Amino acid sequence: MASPALERISMALALGRPARAGGVWGSSYALITAEAVPRPALLLVATPIAAEEAIEDLRCFGLSPVLFENLKQAERFRSGAIEVLVADLPSALGELPSIHVLKSTRLSFAPGGRLDLPKLSVQLIEANYERTAGVERPGEFAVRGGIVDLFPLTSDLPVRIELSGDEIESLRTFDPGTQGSLETMDRLEFSLIPEGAPRTATLLDFLPEKATVVLRGTSAIRSGRKPTRPSRAGRCSRSRCFPSPMRRT
Repeated sequence: MASPALERISMALALGRPARAGGVWGSSYALITAEAVPRPALLLVATPIAAEEAIEDLRCFGLSPVLFENLKQAERFRSGAIEVLVADLPSALGELPSIHVLKSTRLSFAPGGRLDLPKLSVQLIEANYERTAGVERPGEFAVRGGIVDLFPLTSDLPVRIELSGDEIESLRTFDPGTQGSLETMDRLEFSLIPEGAPRTATLLDFLPEKATVVLRGTSAIRSGRKPTRPSRAGRCSRSRCFPSPMRRT
């Protein structure tokens, strides 16, 4: 890291202190995020267009950012599967299912464990999953003899559960286009969201432990809704950025 300014920001954040960068224009914020901001990191910008531009800027500096769209990215960010998440502030403050609901409805399956298929089918239907002949999209499941195909809403690929009676023999991801098996899984975990479940959380509730939040653009704060926990999100303007280390509570 050749720049003294980047070294100063990196050192401050490593010590758990907020840091500012003056005169941040163009794609400079992306360089700072790539070179000085610890992972995991959440970059908040003013608008959806700015978020898409940020994705491209960050890629130019060697990062693999993910655009926040819904619960899927929030859950993956919280679990550590995403290192750099980009969101526009209005979307980040949108309503998501509460962490309590997600924890209380979480299902977990592993080879050697038991699965009550009739019970699971009812649970999935009550959570608005659709039973189909073949699984192709998130929110679908299918049952064929001792095989259950399931596409959790927060997963990238559907999962095939092979049963021997009520015992799980194997878990494998599969290609929804060809239906061919891909990789073996040691465990499948996902949450069901019952109809009418409270949506009282925002993306800020899904921050991983020791996450760093970078805000870019005061217009996002002045014209949009204020964060419910402003001390966690920090402040920034177009010419200065205020990344703040976070701990999930």
